[in-house]
Amino acid sequence: MSKPVRRGAGPGVTGSGACPARRGDLVRSGRPPSFRTWWALFRVQLKVGLPISPRAFASRRSARLGWNEWLWLFLTALSFLILSFVVLVAASESYEVLAVIGQADAMLTIFFGTALMLLLMFGLVSIASTFFFARDLPQLVSLPLPAGTIVSAKLATVLVNQWLSMIFLVPAVAVYGVRQGVATGYWLKAAAVLLLLPLPTLALAAVLAVGLVRLAGRTRHRDWVVVAGSLVTVGVLLVAQIVPYSVLRDVDAAQLGRALGNLAGLVGRYSPPALWATRALATGAPFGGIGHLLLLASTGAGALAVAGWLGHRLFFRSLAASLESPKRLPAGEAGGAVTGLARRRSPFRALLWREWAVLWRTPTFAMNTLLPMVLFPLTLALSWWMGMGNGAEVFRHLEAQLTTPSARAWSAVLGVAATTSAGLFGFLGASALSREGRAFWVSQILPVPAHHQVAAKLLFACAVSWVGGMPLGAAVGLPFRWTPALWAYWLVTAFLGVVAVNALQLALDLWRPKLDWTDPRGAVGYNFNVLLAMLAGAACLGGMGVVAFLASAVGPAFRLAAVFAYLLLLAAGSTVLVLGASKRAYRVAAPPS
Repeated sequence: MSKPVRRGAGPGVTGSGACPARRGDLVRSGRPPSFRTWWALFRVQLKVGLPISPRAFASRRSARLGWNEWLWLFLTALSFLILSFVVLVAASESYEVLAVIGQADAMLTIFFGTALMLLLMFGLVSIASTFFFARDLPQLVSLPLPAGTIVSAKLATVLVNQWLSMIFLVPAVAVYGVRQGVATGYWLKAAAVLLLLPLPTLALAAVLAVGLVRLAGRTRHRDWVVVAGSLVTVGVLLVAQIVPYSVLRDVDAAQLGRALGNLAGLVGRYSPPALWATRALATGAPFGGIGHLLLLASTGAGALAVAGWLGHRLFFRSLAASLESPKRLPAGEAGGAVTGLARRRSPFRALLWREWAVLWRTPTFAMNTLLPMVLFPLTLALSWWMGMGNGAEVFRHLEAQLTTPSARAWSAVLGVAATTSAGLFGFLGASALSREGRAFWVSQILPVPAHHQVAAKLLFACAVSWVGGMPLGAAVGLPFRWTPALWAYWLVTAFLGVVAVNALQLALDLWRPKLDWTDPRGAVGYNFNVLLAMLAGAACLGGMGVVAFLASAVGPAFRLAAVFAYLLLLAAGSTVLVLGASKRAYRVAAPPS
């Protein structure tokens, strides 16, 4: 460690006279950290974590892009445009429906509430990953920096990434503004709302993450405690958002009319920031909603202040708890573990076990995989429970129509698509190589052919996605009372769909794996492979829908056969493609030192 600069020493000379002091050092001994120190740390964090920086696209340590990086950049921009167009269409349709009953403002509340829920869920994962599971923590902790500087720099990095995700709310805000014919003040307030909206949820996510890590540090299986605690937290938040709407299940016409007369207030009752944002942008005087805008700003600032104070007080203790060595195993259990490690198993089984270990040893990877698989079935179950009274009557009246051969055939196709969507949103194939990060050199020196390793990655991703998507497909089949033949068709065809989607995603990750990351979210959340993989998976499902529609003119049986043949050909072709590209990908990929 260099000594502090002596008074009177020449510029650039330390106390020992041997080590020149650099002007851009993060820390100067004996002085409190200044804004310049914080800014330097924030820039370093931003360069590593921001997905649109040149390093996010360049395969070399250079900001200069080659033709393949330019192609990747074009495809990424295309993905953003397609997703933005989907949001635009959804916002336009929602506005048309709600404007008929005079509740156009509720469209903004619905979109803001949905965005806040997603920001809170994924913000919890991002905070836990960035603060407690990033690989740069030992270096940061060793610096003579207070906890507040580290916490605020990392929190600001996560906030910038959440601001980028708010881009997808721009179409909804634009639809409302154009349809209402607003003045210039609306667009200024809209920009302020989009900047302020993530603040309350990010602060709440930070508080929850600190609590989860402190709780997990007291247990032996701390990683599993963090994963389970995050899933339970998300489930509780989801229940708190959805269950209150069940009060509308048994209301009479007059009560329903009063509720629909203030739909924005009803939706925003359980998400106050969404309601404040809507009131701030409500039509009328250009600056008529300035009070709600100030309320949103003060709430966000206060929440961030509380999160920063808690982080300053608890960061090092929570980090120490997360890094604490677990209790020693008894001699008998330790011997059993050694025996288990020494047990002989086939190379392919060992590769499958390695994929399992890579996924579950990092809570961030496990949460990103389990969250969609738990979230969607839970949402369906809650929705069904909310509408049990009227929903059962509807299904009884439509039972004859739902059990026709044509309806059952369409439902089987829908069940296949629902199960396949678990592979689409699980991101296992899209991050199979990227999850290894700097340790990818281990895969390159293993005495196992590259196509065997890729086959193990593909099989593991397909198995997890297939099992995770079963509740979604079963939820489709139960109301339609599938026959045993349709259940068997769904299981086999859904597996083909999962193979096709994961193979396409894995091919993208083979083409350009992201190995230079310090935060585990860099392999999944901040990896554009995931965005392109979603686009490829959506194209796969869209092609299946087109095939089913074209084949419906012949008959239900032909429709099912056509969908099966389409997915079989796509799964076989994509598997051959990914196995054929594995050798070159393993040879070309260069993990950072």
